[in-house]
Amino acid sequence: MGEYAGNIFWVLAYALLVSWLVAVVFTPYLGVKLLPAVHKPLSHDHGDSIYQTPAYRRLRAIITWCVVRRKTVVAGTVVLLVAAIAAMAGPVQKQFFPGSDRPEALISISLPPGSAIAATDATVRKVEKALAAMPDVKTLSAYVGAGAPRFFISANPEQPDPAFGKIVVVTTDDKARDRVIAARAATGRWRARFPRPVRVPLLLYGPPVIWPVTFRVVGPDPLELRGIAHRVRETVAAHPNTVGTHLEWDARVPVLDLRMDTERLRLFGLTPRDVAQQLQFQLDGVAVAELRQDNRSVQLRARGTRIASVDEAAGLELRTLDGRKLTLAQLGRIDIGFEEPVVKRYNREPFSRRARRRARRPAAGRDEVALTAARHRARLTARGLPHRHRRHGRAVGQGRSLDPKKSCNR
Repeated sequence: MGEYAGNIFWVLAYALLVSWLVAVVFTPYLGVKLLPAVHKPLSHDHGDSIYQTPAYRRLRAIITWCVVRRKTVVAGTVVLLVAAIAAMAGPVQKQFFPGSDRPEALISISLPPGSAIAATDATVRKVEKALAAMPDVKTLSAYVGAGAPRFFISANPEQPDPAFGKIVVVTTDDKARDRVIAARAATGRWRARFPRPVRVPLLLYGPPVIWPVTFRVVGPDPLELRGIAHRVRETVAAHPNTVGTHLEWDARVPVLDLRMDTERLRLFGLTPRDVAQQLQFQLDGVAVAELRQDNRSVQLRARGTRIASVDEAAGLELRTLDGRKLTLAQLGRIDIGFEEPVVKRYNREPFSRRARRRARRPAAGRDEVALTAARHRARLTARGLPHRHRRHGRAVGQGRSLDPKKSCNR
């Protein structure tokens, strides 16, 4: 919030001072210079001659007609009020913050959590190639491993994530932007090549809305959370106006776990810390120098060869203090396990799980999903929750919230 609210005091102070100066000095000066000079009449009989001009006569006739036919005027006002209420309840789009007319289209590419950044880069390049062939696209900017910089106040930059990429597509105008989005959604070949990870959120003049409807399940046990979140997803996916219903973090990734033999380490003259430092250099790399690039400093990192299988990991070479070479398999046993690549927390809860959905139809379907969110909360609560687990629901339809603070707890 400091990015937005840090300078509000100074902005308000300068705005009030300048407005006061304009009100007491500049506005009267403009009135003197712009308003015509009215000469004082020579005789009393012609004192009202200024009110006998054609403009004043027409205004007087309108006011007289309204006063004489006051009932007609009141009835017409009531009819216009009823028509406005009917229009607000019917065809008028229910959206507090309208959609942006900027020519940019943001394409988010999300691979399963824990995916390598090389796989993300390859997918981003494929999407770039498909977008570059569209005639409405002027320029492309791709960001791999994190979101794009905030070029628009309502844009919500994503946190660094090797499984995430974003492409900023600049089109000729807002209609060309809509054509690009519609072509991406309607092309069967596009859906076949990129079935799930590609999404195009729209910019809004207001707070960013990542997903129209969100259900958050919070609790201490990740296994219980996984089961509850799957039940929530099944219930939400049953709605006809939802598509892409998924869990924000769910899939577990395989990991290699080195069970070091302390007796062997002592015989080789190594400690677990020495092994950890060498593995850090081999697998992730360490900073060995710092280079200057314009006004920024860039780290120069040294890294060993990448491993692609368990056998390569077992043959990874380490060195003892006296320079002898050892393989990783000589230091212990390598096991394959599974763990959560991402664990998100909410209000300092030990673990949290989120289930999200979006509307199939961008306007009417999204409103219907927002209006039926409370009904889903009651249905989900009826299934019951384990002890110390609770569920929060939030629905946003066309920029408006529906019971954002209401939650289903048990």
